[in-house]
Amino acid sequence: MVIGNNPFTSNTFVKTWTKHFKVSVANDGFETVQNLKFYKPYKYLPIYINIGKHLTKGVSYFIKPFARADYKKKLVLIYDVPQYFDIATKDLPEKLGFIKIKQYPGYSTQLNNYKNFEDYIATNFSKKSKYKFKSYTKKLEALYDISYVNYDYTTSKTTFDAIFNRFYDLLKKRFEDKSESNNNLNPEEWAFYQELVYLMMKNKQASLFAVLDKTKPIAISLNYFSDHILFFAMTGFDIHYKAHNLGTVHLMALFKWCFANHIKIFDFSKGHYDYKARWGDTKYYFEQHIYYDSSSPWASVTSRLMGAYFKIKQRLRDAPIRAYLNKIKFKLKRN
Repeated sequence: MVIGNNPFTSNTFVKTWTKHFKVSVANDGFETVQNLKFYKPYKYLPIYINIGKHLTKGVSYFIKPFARADYKKKLVLIYDVPQYFDIATKDLPEKLGFIKIKQYPGYSTQLNNYKNFEDYIATNFSKKSKYKFKSYTKKLEALYDISYVNYDYTTSKTTFDAIFNRFYDLLKKRFEDKSESNNNLNPEEWAFYQELVYLMMKNKQASLFAVLDKTKPIAISLNYFSDHILFFAMTGFDIHYKAHNLGTVHLMALFKWCFANHIKIFDFSKGHYDYKARWGDTKYYFEQHIYYDSSSPWASVTSRLMGAYFKIKQRLRDAPIRAYLNKIKFKLKRN
């Protein structure tokens, strides 16, 4: 499918990412690989990686079949391409090799297949679940002064900073409660998000959707937008309200907002969580795409080694020991 107005290939994203991670754009876009910009991580090796690397929620691009061969003796690595973006990789230019490696699972809900939120719930959940979901909202709203706010391009910088700082606190407490590490909370990454999200909100490419108790946000999600897709990027909630199934209440309110605003796809982004599998109606995978000059022995060998590296990495992610290692990582960071 054609992804119009992809937020992760926008000039705002490129400029902010390169600024915070102190890299220079080594290639303003290959003529062969359209719609992406790249950086060169190794001074003496002709390897190019897409700007954003693993911090996007899905990049889109297309191959120009009859472009000049600007990939000679080079290798191009593209992180996190969702399968459903359906990038055409069959009719490639001469001597342009291609390898794709399956990585993280992803989940999405095809909202355009349903008439409204009630139709979606009736199709995907039992009557018992439907009743429970409604009761969660009713109980929460009966006990607290609850409202739902989508902070968008109209939000002032002062309000944004207050909400985003609150978002940090919610995420930190939630992952401490789970004894898990979250790379998004690293100072370098969080500073990147704090600048990026406000700029993208002003461009109508991001929002912060919140559940409020009076004026206090108790659940917040960061969402990015293309023309018809909502990318559910990060979410956090106040653990003091977890007995009230706040995560479900928040998700229901956001789904209703999406139907009201004609969003066609709700993309839960990469990584498996039970709630994503339960609320999503489509499972897909993210892929790493590698392009290389097949006439170059160096590029051919390096591309296969790189492909093997990502396959091994994914096997380790799928191993049961991963959760245990995450808890060790959390303890080491806290110490």
